[in-house]
Amino acid sequence: RESGPAPPQKTAAAPPAFTGTEASLRGRIQARKIVNVPVPVDGAVESFLADVGQSVYEGQLLAQIANTALESERDAALTELQRAQARLSSLESRLIAARLEASRARAEASRARNDADKSEKTYLRQQLLFREGAAARVSFEKSQAQFETDKTEFEHLDEMARLSEQNVDAQIRELDEA
Repeated sequence: RESGPAPPQKTAAAPPAFTGTEASLRGRIQARKIVNVPVPVDGAVESFLADVGQSVYEGQLLAQIANTALESERDAALTELQRAQARLSSLESRLIAARLEASRARAEASRARNDADKSEKTYLRQQLLFREGAAARVSFEKSQAQFETDKTEFEHLDEMARLSEQNVDAQIRELDEA
């Protein structure tokens, strides 16, 4: 027998080479290791938000824990906040009242200044007339007394207005500090 070239053998075709960046397979994934999650705070568990054996993801809320120490700190902080807000409200009210008082006092001082200016002019005119003999001593002395009274009243009211304005400045400083 003459032998000729052997017929080609049939071989299985090579699987196509994987060239993609993603593969899709069917199957079931099971955990190899179960990790216990430590709780970073003390307290009593109020509620569980995940069941045993349930799949969870990183960052998921698993349970709510009540911590009486943190709750009492929160309550103390809220009380302090309310106290500070009440103090601030009181300071703002006092500032408004002080500004109103300062405005009233300045208006009174301004009125007294006008009265003192008028009575000074009257006094100077009566003084001139008295020196010239054209006015009675009683008119001169009356205008002099009125001028002295108005001047004293103005000085008093001006001092009160100045003190009221200083009070406003003090209230503003206290409010700024608060």
